[in-house]
Amino acid sequence: DYGGFNLKAARIAKLKGFYTQFYIAPKVWAWNKGRIEDIKKWIDQLYVIFPFEEKMFQEKGISTHYVGNPLQDSVLKFNENKAKSLDLPVPFVALLPGSRKQEIKSAIPVFKQLVDENPQINFVIAGVSEWSDLIKQTGLKYILDDTYQVLSQAKAAVVTSGTATLETALLNIPQIVVYKTDWLFYSLAKLLVKIKYISLVNIILDREAVPELIQTSFSSEHIGLKLTPLLTEDNPKREAQLSD
Repeated sequence: DYGGFNLKAARIAKLKGFYTQFYIAPKVWAWNKGRIEDIKKWIDQLYVIFPFEEKMFQEKGISTHYVGNPLQDSVLKFNENKAKSLDLPVPFVALLPGSRKQEIKSAIPVFKQLVDENPQINFVIAGVSEWSDLIKQTGLKYILDDTYQVLSQAKAAVVTSGTATLETALLNIPQIVVYKTDWLFYSLAKLLVKIKYISLVNIILDREAVPELIQTSFSSEHIGLKLTPLLTEDNPKREAQLSD
Protein backbone atom coordinates (compact mmCIF):
# COMPACT_ATOMS: atom_id res chain seq x y z
CA ASP A 1 0.00 0.00 0.00
CA TYR A 2 2.71 2.47 -1.02
CA GLY A 3 2.06 3.65 -4.55
CA GLY A 4 5.12 5.88 -4.81
CA PHE A 5 7.45 2.90 -4.43
CA ASN A 6 5.34 0.09 -5.84
CA LEU A 7 4.48 1.79 -9.13
CA LYS A 8 8.22 2.21 -9.77
CA ALA A 9 8.74 -1.45 -8.92
CA ALA A 10 5.87 -2.41 -11.24
CA ARG A 11 7.46 -0.43 -14.08
CA ILE A 12 10.78 -2.24 -13.63
CA ALA A 13 9.03 -5.61 -13.47
CA LYS A 14 6.87 -4.93 -16.52
CA LEU A 15 9.85 -3.80 -18.59
CA LYS A 16 11.57 -7.07 -17.63
CA GLY A 17 8.59 -9.02 -18.97
CA PHE A 18 6.85 -9.89 -15.72
CA TYR A 19 3.06 -10.17 -15.39
CA THR A 20 2.19 -7.50 -12.77
CA GLN A 21 -0.56 -7.65 -10.18
CA PHE A 22 -1.03 -4.76 -7.79
CA TYR A 23 -2.83 -5.09 -4.44
CA ILE A 24 -4.38 -1.97 -2.84
CA ALA A 25 -4.60 0.68 -5.50
CA PRO A 26 -3.08 4.14 -5.00
CA LYS A 27 -5.77 6.56 -3.80
CA VAL A 28 -5.88 8.47 -7.06
CA TRP A 29 -9.49 9.44 -6.33
CA ALA A 30 -8.14 11.71 -3.61
CA TRP A 31 -5.11 13.20 -5.32
CA ASN A 32 -2.64 12.83 -8.21
CA LYS A 33 -4.98 11.31 -10.80
CA GLY A 34 -2.06 11.44 -13.23
CA ARG A 35 -0.94 8.12 -11.75
CA ILE A 36 -3.88 6.41 -13.48
CA GLU A 37 -1.91 6.42 -16.72
CA ASP A 38 1.06 4.81 -14.97
CA ILE A 39 -1.23 2.13 -13.53
CA LYS A 40 -2.72 1.46 -16.95
CA LYS A 41 0.74 1.19 -18.47
CA TRP A 42 2.50 -0.99 -15.90
CA ILE A 43 -0.22 -3.04 -14.17
CA ASP A 44 -1.93 -6.09 -15.67
CA GLN A 45 -4.36 -6.76 -12.80
CA LEU A 46 -5.40 -4.26 -10.13
CA TYR A 47 -7.00 -5.26 -6.81
CA VAL A 48 -8.93 -2.61 -4.86
CA ILE A 49 -10.32 -2.40 -1.32
CA PHE A 50 -13.09 0.18 -1.80
CA PRO A 51 -16.16 -0.70 -3.89
CA PHE A 52 -16.30 2.60 -5.79
CA GLU A 53 -12.72 2.11 -7.03
CA GLU A 54 -13.61 -0.87 -9.20
CA LYS A 55 -15.85 1.10 -11.56
CA MET A 56 -13.54 4.11 -11.62
CA PHE A 57 -10.49 2.12 -12.74
CA GLN A 58 -12.45 -0.12 -15.10
CA GLU A 59 -13.75 2.98 -16.89
CA LYS A 60 -10.10 3.87 -17.54
CA GLY A 61 -9.55 0.51 -19.23
CA ILE A 62 -7.73 -1.12 -16.30
CA SER A 63 -8.55 -4.73 -15.38
CA THR A 64 -9.77 -4.19 -11.80
CA HIS A 65 -11.14 -6.48 -9.10
CA TYR A 66 -12.81 -5.45 -5.81
CA VAL A 67 -11.60 -7.92 -3.16
CA GLY A 68 -12.99 -6.36 0.02
CA ASN A 69 -11.19 -4.46 2.75
CA PRO A 70 -8.69 -6.07 5.16
CA LEU A 71 -10.20 -4.03 7.99
CA GLN A 72 -13.38 -6.06 7.61
CA ASP A 73 -11.36 -9.22 8.29
CA SER A 74 -9.81 -7.63 11.39
CA VAL A 75 -13.18 -6.56 12.78
CA LEU A 76 -14.79 -9.94 12.08
CA LYS A 77 -11.91 -11.70 13.82
CA PHE A 78 -12.26 -9.37 16.80
CA ASN A 79 -16.04 -9.90 17.03
CA GLU A 80 -15.47 -13.67 17.13
CA ASN A 81 -13.06 -13.40 20.07
CA LYS A 82 -14.07 -10.34 22.10
CA ALA A 83 -14.26 -12.06 25.46
CA LYS A 84 -12.24 -9.47 27.39
CA SER A 85 -14.09 -6.90 29.49
CA LEU A 86 -12.36 -3.63 30.32
CA ASP A 87 -12.78 -1.70 33.56
CA LEU A 88 -14.61 1.24 32.02
CA PRO A 89 -17.39 3.56 33.18
CA VAL A 90 -20.67 2.77 31.41
CA PRO A 91 -21.92 4.42 29.33
CA PHE A 92 -18.90 6.28 27.93
CA VAL A 93 -17.65 8.07 24.83
CA ALA A 94 -14.42 6.87 23.21
CA LEU A 95 -11.93 9.55 22.17
CA LEU A 96 -9.47 8.58 19.42
CA PRO A 97 -6.76 11.24 19.02
CA GLY A 98 -4.99 9.47 16.13
CA SER A 99 -1.70 7.64 15.80
CA ARG A 100 0.61 10.43 14.60
CA LYS A 101 2.27 12.84 17.01
CA GLN A 102 0.96 16.01 15.35
CA GLU A 103 -2.60 14.65 15.25
CA ILE A 104 -2.48 13.82 18.94
CA LYS A 105 -1.00 17.20 19.90
CA SER A 106 -3.82 18.92 18.01
CA ALA A 107 -6.59 16.73 19.39
CA ILE A 108 -5.64 16.45 23.07
CA PRO A 109 -6.36 20.10 24.11
CA VAL A 110 -9.79 19.96 22.49
CA PHE A 111 -10.55 16.61 24.09
CA LYS A 112 -9.44 17.94 27.48
CA GLN A 113 -11.77 20.92 27.14
CA LEU A 114 -14.60 18.65 26.00
CA VAL A 115 -14.21 16.51 29.13
CA ASP A 116 -14.00 19.55 31.42
CA GLU A 117 -17.14 21.10 29.94
CA ASN A 118 -19.21 17.90 30.06
CA PRO A 119 -18.78 16.37 33.53
CA GLN A 120 -22.06 14.45 33.07
CA ILE A 121 -20.46 12.32 30.33
CA ASN A 122 -17.79 9.66 30.81
CA PHE A 123 -14.91 9.82 28.33
CA VAL A 124 -12.10 7.35 27.67
CA ILE A 125 -9.13 7.92 25.35
CA ALA A 126 -8.18 4.99 23.13
CA GLY A 127 -4.52 5.61 22.39
CA VAL A 128 -1.30 3.95 21.26
CA SER A 129 1.63 3.30 23.60
CA GLU A 130 4.05 5.00 21.20
CA TRP A 131 2.64 8.36 22.34
CA SER A 132 1.64 7.39 25.88
CA ASP A 133 3.51 10.36 27.40
CA LEU A 134 1.31 12.83 25.53
CA ILE A 135 -1.84 10.98 26.56
CA LYS A 136 -0.89 10.51 30.21
CA GLN A 137 -0.20 14.23 30.60
CA THR A 138 -3.90 14.98 30.05
CA GLY A 139 -4.96 13.40 33.31
CA LEU A 140 -7.88 11.78 31.47
CA LYS A 141 -8.84 8.11 31.65
CA TYR A 142 -7.17 6.15 28.88
CA ILE A 143 -6.58 2.65 27.51
CA LEU A 144 -3.55 1.94 25.32
CA ASP A 145 -3.25 -0.47 22.38
CA ASP A 146 -6.76 -1.89 22.77
CA THR A 147 -8.79 0.34 20.48
CA TYR A 148 -11.27 -2.29 19.29
CA GLN A 149 -12.14 -3.25 22.88
CA VAL A 150 -12.69 0.38 23.85
CA LEU A 151 -14.74 1.16 20.74
CA SER A 152 -16.88 -1.96 21.00
CA GLN A 153 -18.00 -0.98 24.51
CA ALA A 154 -18.53 2.73 23.78
CA LYS A 155 -21.86 4.45 23.33
CA ALA A 156 -20.33 6.75 20.71
CA ALA A 157 -16.90 7.95 19.59
CA VAL A 158 -15.03 11.07 18.56
CA VAL A 159 -12.51 9.89 15.98
CA THR A 160 -9.56 11.59 14.33
CA SER A 161 -9.88 11.16 10.58
CA GLY A 162 -8.07 8.11 9.22
CA THR A 163 -8.45 4.35 9.14
CA ALA A 164 -10.11 4.43 12.57
CA THR A 165 -13.24 6.05 11.13
CA LEU A 166 -13.90 2.95 9.04
CA GLU A 167 -13.05 0.63 11.92
CA THR A 168 -15.50 2.50 14.16
CA ALA A 169 -18.24 2.16 11.54
CA LEU A 170 -17.54 -1.56 11.06
CA LEU A 171 -17.90 -1.99 14.83
CA ASN A 172 -21.29 -0.26 14.51
CA ILE A 173 -20.49 2.66 16.83
CA PRO A 174 -21.91 6.15 16.07
CA GLN A 175 -19.14 8.69 15.62
CA ILE A 176 -18.06 12.24 15.00
CA VAL A 177 -15.00 12.62 12.78
CA VAL A 178 -12.53 15.39 13.62
CA TYR A 179 -9.30 16.71 12.20
CA LYS A 180 -7.01 19.68 12.75
CA THR A 181 -3.57 20.36 11.34
CA ASP A 182 -1.19 23.22 10.63
CA TRP A 183 -2.98 25.98 8.68
CA LEU A 184 -0.36 26.11 5.92
CA PHE A 185 -0.35 22.34 5.47
CA TYR A 186 -4.16 22.30 5.36
CA SER A 187 -4.24 25.10 2.77
CA LEU A 188 -1.78 23.22 0.55
CA ALA A 189 -3.66 19.95 1.02
CA LYS A 190 -6.90 21.56 -0.12
CA LEU A 191 -5.21 22.45 -3.39
CA LEU A 192 -4.06 18.86 -3.96
CA VAL A 193 -6.82 16.73 -2.47
CA LYS A 194 -9.99 16.72 -4.55
CA ILE A 195 -12.60 14.96 -2.44
CA LYS A 196 -15.77 16.19 -0.74
CA TYR A 197 -15.21 14.39 2.56
CA ILE A 198 -12.31 13.39 4.79
CA SER A 199 -13.74 10.31 6.52
CA LEU A 200 -13.71 6.93 4.79
CA VAL A 201 -17.31 6.35 5.86
CA ASN A 202 -18.56 9.39 3.96
CA ILE A 203 -16.19 8.83 1.03
CA ILE A 204 -17.49 5.29 0.53
CA LEU A 205 -21.16 6.30 0.84
CA ASP A 206 -20.57 9.56 -1.10
CA ARG A 207 -22.65 11.54 1.39
CA GLU A 208 -22.35 12.85 4.93
CA ALA A 209 -23.42 9.89 7.03
CA VAL A 210 -21.16 10.95 9.92
CA PRO A 211 -20.47 14.57 10.98
CA GLU A 212 -17.06 15.99 10.08
CA LEU A 213 -15.52 18.79 12.16
CA ILE A 214 -12.42 20.14 10.45
CA GLN A 215 -9.91 22.82 11.51
CA THR A 216 -11.74 25.63 13.42
CA SER A 217 -14.93 23.53 13.53
CA PHE A 218 -13.00 20.97 15.60
CA SER A 219 -13.91 22.48 18.97
CA SER A 220 -15.42 21.20 22.22
CA GLU A 221 -18.54 23.28 21.59
CA HIS A 222 -19.20 21.81 18.15
CA ILE A 223 -18.43 18.28 19.33
CA GLY A 224 -20.84 18.68 22.23
CA LEU A 225 -23.67 19.74 19.92
CA LYS A 226 -23.11 16.82 17.56
CA LEU A 227 -22.55 14.32 20.37
CA THR A 228 -25.75 14.81 22.37
CA PRO A 229 -28.13 13.14 19.86
CA LEU A 230 -25.73 10.20 19.43
CA LEU A 231 -25.96 9.36 23.13
CA THR A 232 -29.74 9.07 23.20
CA GLU A 233 -31.38 5.78 22.31
CA ASP A 234 -33.93 6.01 19.49
CA ASN A 235 -32.75 9.50 18.57
CA PRO A 236 -33.26 9.88 14.77
CA LYS A 237 -29.65 11.03 14.23
CA ARG A 238 -28.24 8.08 16.16
CA GLU A 239 -30.54 5.65 14.37
CA ALA A 240 -29.64 7.15 10.98
CA GLN A 241 -25.92 6.65 11.63
CA LEU A 242 -26.41 3.08 12.76
CA SER A 243 -28.50 2.39 9.67
CA ASP A 244 -25.85 3.90 7.38
